[in-house]
Amino acid sequence: MTSITFRQLQVFVEAVEAGSFRACAERLNISQASISSHIAALESQLGVRLFTRQRGMLAGPTAKGILAYQEAKILVERGRDFIDRFKAEGGERSARKINIGAHTFLVNTIGSALAVYASQNRDIEFGVEVGPFEVVIDKIRREELDIGFVFSSGPVPGVDSKMVWSEPLAFYVGCDHELAKREHLTAAELNRYPLITFPRRTHMRSLIDWARSRVGVDGCPIALEADSFTVVNESIVRGLGFGCLFKRPLLASPFRDRMVELPVKVPPVEAHRVISRAHRVDRAVHDCVEYLITNSMP
Repeated sequence: MTSITFRQLQVFVEAVEAGSFRACAERLNISQASISSHIAALESQLGVRLFTRQRGMLAGPTAKGILAYQEAKILVERGRDFIDRFKAEGGERSARKINIGAHTFLVNTIGSALAVYASQNRDIEFGVEVGPFEVVIDKIRREELDIGFVFSSGPVPGVDSKMVWSEPLAFYVGCDHELAKREHLTAAELNRYPLITFPRRTHMRSLIDWARSRVGVDGCPIALEADSFTVVNESIVRGLGFGCLFKRPLLASPFRDRMVELPVKVPPVEAHRVISRAHRVDRAVHDCVEYLITNSMP
């Protein structure tokens, strides 16, 4: 009985990601017939159909094919790491890239540590993508990103998620707001003032609403919703209402001297690192994550 080969797994993973046998053949610079032969051999060994076919055309992975892809991707990545480890001893190393996605605030938080780590690991190419929670998590699930850093109120469903630090929040008003000089303030009093916040149905809004509800500041009217931190900050500074903001980014921004923190405590949100399924056992990815966390924590 012929065993499954590493090459079969490589071709299978590439075929799924390329979307067709023809595109896969072009990527690997081999014939389409060779691609079909590798896939047929793998299907024979597994005893399952990995791709649906209609009139001889590839229509996409089956349910079993998707499961097989997820496992094969991990094996292929581990195989490449295995080869790289031994090549490195002889001064050779194949090109490697680690793709990182994060919210704007978190990119700024890990930026210095990433620059240092990249300078110490010049054999790795790093790609950084800035985006909201929804985009980062979607790309982690689709294996387009290897590492993600996101804000959350708890574990992120459906991905390898781990809390790495707490990120403080606070309520703020502009320096000329009537609440700016208050030394004591209750949630009931704050509820009488309008809120400047982010649009409904966004993850950032859900985080802010979660934090507000924990301290009873969830009955205030909404003065303005904006999917722009600049607009939110400017509106707070100009006295349109109060806002619930991340403390660390504000302290590093031009708005730091134009706002006052209110004396109502807000629970922190969690900063989570997420790793794509294919890289859960990837040593290079975990080394990078560990360095970024250790050197970026508040």
